[in-house]
Amino acid sequence: MKDRNPVSTPMEQPGAKLSKFDGGEHVEASRYMSLVVSLCYLTCTRSEISSSVGIVSRFMEESVYSHWKALKQILRYIQGTMSFGMFYSKTEDYKLIDYSDSDWCRDIDGRKNTSGYVFLIGNTAFT
Repeated sequence: MKDRNPVSTPMEQPGAKLSKFDGGEHVEASRYMSLVVSLCYLTCTRSEISSSVGIVSRFMEESVYSHWKALKQILRYIQGTMSFGMFYSKTEDYKLIDYSDSDWCRDIDGRKNTSGYVFLIGNTAFT
C-alpha cells in the first residue's frame, strides 16, 4: 500500500451501496478478514472510520473485488491521515451537546439501520 495515493475520505462515496450479491471475482477470504479485523481494532482510536469498517465487515463470508476495493479505500485513507491528531482546548463553556444520525435501511441486503452519535462538552468530543 506504500505506493498508493492517499485519499481524503474512507469511502468512495458517502453511503456506498455494496451488496453481498455484487458480482465479480472472489478475493482471498483470510486476507480480507484479517484486514477487516485489524481495522475494527483501529476504530478504537480512529472513530471516523467506524461506519466504513462496519460496511466492509458485512462481507467477510463472501467478499468480491468491489468489497476489496472499498477495503483498500479505507487503507488509503488511513495512509493519508496518519499524521492527524486530536486537539483538546481549554474552555469555560461546559455545555453538553449531543448529535445523532441514522441512515434508515441503507443496507440493501438486510435492510438494517445504521446509527451513530457523538457527545461534546464544550468543544471536546468524548465518545
